[in-house]
Amino acid sequence: MRSLLQLYAGADTRYLNYYGPVRTVRTVPYVQALRGEGADLAGKIVLVGFSDEFQPEQKDGFYSVFSDHTGLDISGVEVAATAIGNMLDGTAIRPLSFPAELFVVGFWGLLVGGFCRVLTPLVAIAFSLFAVPLYGAWAWWVFDAMNIWLPLFVPLLVQLPAALLLGLVANYLQTRNQRERVMQALGTYLPKRALDRLMENLGDLQANAELLHGTCMATDAEQYTRLAETLSPEELAALMNAYYAAMFAEVEKCGGVVTDVVGDSMMAIWAVSRPDSRIRARACVGALAVAAAVERFNAVPGRPRLPTRIGLHTGPIRLGNIGGAGHMEFRAVGDIVNTASRIESLNKLLGTRILVSGDTLAETDGLLTRELGTFLLAGKSTPLVIHELLAADAQHAVPVGDRHARFARALAAFRDSRWQAAAEIFVDLHREQADDGPSRFYAELCARYLANGADSFENGAVRLSGK
Repeated sequence: MRSLLQLYAGADTRYLNYYGPVRTVRTVPYVQALRGEGADLAGKIVLVGFSDEFQPEQKDGFYSVFSDHTGLDISGVEVAATAIGNMLDGTAIRPLSFPAELFVVGFWGLLVGGFCRVLTPLVAIAFSLFAVPLYGAWAWWVFDAMNIWLPLFVPLLVQLPAALLLGLVANYLQTRNQRERVMQALGTYLPKRALDRLMENLGDLQANAELLHGTCMATDAEQYTRLAETLSPEELAALMNAYYAAMFAEVEKCGGVVTDVVGDSMMAIWAVSRPDSRIRARACVGALAVAAAVERFNAVPGRPRLPTRIGLHTGPIRLGNIGGAGHMEFRAVGDIVNTASRIESLNKLLGTRILVSGDTLAETDGLLTRELGTFLLAGKSTPLVIHELLAADAQHAVPVGDRHARFARALAAFRDSRWQAAAEIFVDLHREQADDGPSRFYAELCARYLANGADSFENGAVRLSGK
């Protein structure tokens, strides 16, 4: 009765649950059954049909999951017996209903998708490899214990690979976005070139250093100490941020890299693998652009002024990470850094704004400069020829008349130790233009030499004792 109720209440078709290979269902030869031999058929359902053990004459053979194992196909009468047995003991295979199958597929998809999303790529791959036998074992247990047929193709061959692929893609996109955010954050502290090399050599920070040939620009703002005493920290920070924003933009436009900022001082580098006059000229143009940006900055009404001195020098340089004990900074290291700072300080003595070494101007064209003499800077052993950088385009610069020619004649007389002749020209130039710092400096120096002897003159160079 139970079987009949399940039969009529269930689906119109059922999936056979085979009990085993051919002749697993008890089979008695027909002649023995007629004689009542070898079988007690009382209370049994008996089906009569052709079921040959060796199947040489069997017409109705049906392929089953056991056919490959035995080499024999199950007979029609055994199929009928299997169907009746499944109905009697309720062991027919039951596929999941659509809602249940949707739940299993959805839950499995969320499970593997969630794991593949949060795990690292290698762990996600290992989890996927482990998930295949895990799901297979679960499906086998459900099938063996409950005769329930769970979906296999979609969860294992569609959902799992898709979840792994999407998880890897999501991890890649997340890692890329994180890298971009880190690069963007670090970009406010390090130049792009340094960031690229840092990402390539994360394991060895020393590997990020480069030996290059470059031009170094050192700047220093006047009146910073006074402003630091009179302004609040917030006001000073806002002022310096605006000040450096104006300068950094011009350095970047001209192809330079800001490597250091300390208080009111900035260090920028134009570096290449080998000497290049075009890079040196670009650095000079950058210095003039920075000076112009500072002038615009200082012209804003109500804003404290920060007149800025600039010095440039050229030579070999090491550009990379410097530090130790867990703390590294991106710095330019080399004699040119110290020398550029010394040249910048020389502006205070000469009353100028932009000074450039002769090495920086070598083989450059189009720049308007004025040679200011040879100087042995403090702490240095080799004198340098120093020029004042005036304009980037000599052809369209403001005419200077014969002042530069007269200054050059006076400088030549000074180098020849003809202090009186040099002093007369320098005094005239200073009288004509009171704000000409170099003329004032040499006029005072010649007067001192005439009175006390050339105490700081050495082989045509002025020796400086202080920074």
